[in-house]
Amino acid sequence: MVSRATRALVLVVFLGVVDCGGEAPACDAVPFYQCSGGVVSEGGCNSASLVSVARCAKGCIADGAKAGVSSCPADLCHENFPKSEGDACQTDDDCRPTKAITSDTMVTNVTLTCDTTRQACVVTAPPTVADWMKPCSQDVVARIASEAANGAKTSVTEDPGCAEGWCAFVAAPNSCVTNGCTRLCTGDQDCPSGSTCEGAFPYACPNGQMQYCLPGGPAHVGFSCS
Repeated sequence: MVSRATRALVLVVFLGVVDCGGEAPACDAVPFYQCSGGVVSEGGCNSASLVSVARCAKGCIADGAKAGVSSCPADLCHENFPKSEGDACQTDDDCRPTKAITSDTMVTNVTLTCDTTRQACVVTAPPTVADWMKPCSQDVVARIASEAANGAKTSVTEDPGCAEGWCAFVAAPNSCVTNGCTRLCTGDQDCPSGSTCEGAFPYACPNGQMQYCLPGGPAHVGFSCS
């Protein structure tokens, strides 16, 4: 079963690259990624061949799907594409990752589990975190405030006073430190309601930063101090 979201992405990626129509091209050599038979390759309209750059564990989101080379190549793999309610599944892993819907005023989480009877992803309750958003340890907050003199920063730091050992914070020079206990994550599906997994997307090509549940998502909705 291919979800509406998958079909939409496939349409976008096809429109976003040059289609040479399978003929000897006279078009510009625009580089692109293409997924076929579970293998993601890089090529261009004037390329004589495609070069394999990634192999999918669960196949392509759609055979022949394409994307520009500014994207993450493995995002064309089914296992890395955000899942939606109703997608086909056999285990809970088939319903991951999910991506929260965010705006400047709200965060709507999408948490799914596999209904093995229906073999479809269904909505379930978001995960809970012990002492979620409890104030971080005073010594940790003091250190964050001191370091904020060098510039504003939104990040996470270790805090043994938090149940899962991590403190999320937003800090700026001459300002209070917004802070709260959090957890590490691999995607939005790991985070409590009203938060997102900072640094997790593109899911297959994380940017190297520590991935953690950020209260309020990118806009820090409701995560502030005075």
